Amino acid sequence: MAIATALSLPGTTRQEYGPHAEVHTLSNGLQVVLMEDHSAPVVALQTWVRYGSADEDLDVAGIAHVFEHMLFKGTTNRSAEQIARSVDSIGGGLDAFTSKELVSYNVKGLDEHPEFATAIDLVDTTSDLAQYISEITETFAGIYLANPTGLIAFVHAVTAPSALRLLAPYLTDADARLAARYAWQACAGIYAWYSTTPPPAPSGFTPPTEAPETLIERAVAAGGAHTIKFTEACLREYALNPQPVYLVAARDAAERVGRV
Repeated sequence: MAIATALSLPGTTRQEYGPHAEVHTLSNGLQVVLMEDHSAPVVALQTWVRYGSADEDLDVAGIAHVFEHMLFKGTTNRSAEQIARSVDSIGGGLDAFTSKELVSYNVKGLDEHPEFATAIDLVDTTSDLAQYISEITETFAGIYLANPTGLIAFVHAVTAPSALRLLAPYLTDADARLAARYAWQACAGIYAWYSTTPPPAPSGFTPPTEAPETLIERAVAAGGAHTIKFTEACLREYALNPQPVYLVAARDAAERVGRV
């Protein structure tokens, strides 16, 4: 099933669902849900595959999540870098998720986009790259805690820059700093799209009483891939930048993100 913003698809059957949504069935059986909404200058496209973790047999457990990530490896016609750059160049966001019922791929962008290639150069990555990454992860660990929704998006706003810290030694200095600028753009886009509250004050967190080892055990017990990788990233960042917000966020993830 594809969900898109559009006006009409010629040569399809059509059903209306409420005042703002309609479903078209293409000749190949694909269902397309169209929703027109002018409350924000945004175009969004989602593609849903009706196969999730609940459909897996034990001998292929996790295969739905594997196929989710395969999209980001590129296609026959375009490399992974080309796909990422085409979306980034218009200030868009490309993401995906796997649930029990489906795999979803989604892309969002402005209906009329400025030149984002110059916008990402507004951030200064010429100084200490490690400190730059710490500033991003510390800020977004706090934003994760401040928001009641959009948790998985904010999880990635911490784990992705933290992963860049691990990748940077294997990149040229120029590529590492370019990746850092893209990380800033992605995190800023996540904040603009999902955040409902302003960033909290960095000093407003009291560290939990649990030791890091206990936080790891809580994440493993929760069983969710996002909880585990978020806890790992928070503890890695805390070891380099010992701010209590990382520990508070890791503790919170076991409860609010859980098995996702």
